[in-house]
Amino acid sequence: MNEAQTHETFDRARRELRDAGRTLWLAGLGAVAEVEEGSERLDQWLDRMAERGRPIDERQKKAFEEIEERTGSTVREMKKLFEDTVHYESKNLLKRLGLMTRDDVKVLAARIDSLAAKVDELVASHAIAAAEKT
Repeated sequence: MNEAQTHETFDRARRELRDAGRTLWLAGLGAVAEVEEGSERLDQWLDRMAERGRPIDERQKKAFEEIEERTGSTVREMKKLFEDTVHYESKNLLKRLGLMTRDDVKVLAARIDSLAAKVDELVASHAIAAAEKT
């Protein structure tokens, strides 16, 4: 092989290599474009699915809120019933045992306050009477 043939062979190899590189570069750009288009389609599909899901989400939220409200109401009613039952049964038990109930203590405390006021009045009137005698 002479020098001209070698030079021509290298030139041809360089062109083929350049063309192959350019083809690879364009293929890479094409792949990027394909991915972008695919992601746009995926985004559009996801947006459509989200829109279709919104009414279902709202219905579920409303259903859960209704259940929560009914459950809370039932729990409050049960708590009140339990407290009333304990109070009633405790009062009955104390009466059967001959012990004072909360209501009995309140009545007794009111009577004691009334008696204390009368004693204070009596002491004050005796003090005035004693002061007039001296």
